[in-house]
Amino acid sequence: MSDFTWALRRAGFVNQQGLIDRKKCIDFLQVSERTLERWMKDNKPCPRALRLLEHYAKDTMIHEKWKGFFICRDGYLWTPDGDKFEPEFISKIRIMQRSAGYQQSQIMQQQGKLKNLAHVEKMKSEIARLASEIQNITTHTESELHAFELTLLDPQSPPSLKVV
Repeated sequence: MSDFTWALRRAGFVNQQGLIDRKKCIDFLQVSERTLERWMKDNKPCPRALRLLEHYAKDTMIHEKWKGFFICRDGYLWTPDGDKFEPEFISKIRIMQRSAGYQQSQIMQQQGKLKNLAHVEKMKSEIARLASEIQNITTHTESELHAFELTLLDPQSPPSLKVV
């Protein structure tokens, strides 16, 4: 038995009769049937195929960023923390990210509206204060206003400001 055939067996590409499952090998290695036959006959597969088989047999991922992660033979992605993810869940991550981004933008928009409302409320109280002052001014009689005007014009006794 060649080293390549042994690598195929270690990776689990064996059917119920104990023979190499060529269809699964072709799909996994993404090669033609002719290429697989040549590799098995000559025992000279490409290095990429050997690495793939080695990692598949050990249930490990290939890239260093994925250290500790692995995909089991049932097709689940396992994290170094022991969490298991189905392929369907992973394909939905993009949708969840979009949804979270949309929700974040909605929150920011509502926060902006709240700030505007706070500003409006402040302006409302300022308008009420000014209205009260205007009301106080308009309640003075004409003679009081005339006396006030005279004190403004009298240089000997300048008007005193009084906070109401």
